[in-house]
Amino acid sequence: MVRASLPRRKKLPRWRGRCNINNITFGLYPQIAAKFDTTASRVERSIRHLIEVTWTRADMDILCGYFGNTVSPDRGKPTNGEFIARIANVVRQRMREAA
Repeated sequence: MVRASLPRRKKLPRWRGRCNINNITFGLYPQIAAKFDTTASRVERSIRHLIEVTWTRADMDILCGYFGNTVSPDRGKPTNGEFIARIANVVRQRMREAA
């Protein structure tokens, strides 16, 4: 199992609305970096690494279940923004179902 290097108990910044997901480089990364006393470039690199490890080690059937045809066949894996957006949508959907 792949473990995230960020502590799980800390809350990440809450982003509302889709417009924010388009501004991850200058909005989300710096907020996460400030929260965990690191830099935005390290946050971005960590997410890229997470995606790379996930795509090389995970079961492709499970990944297809989450990402389906949202990933470009040319690249073979999602960009940071695509990954964050899709995971955020899955979490939102599951929270609605649980309510």
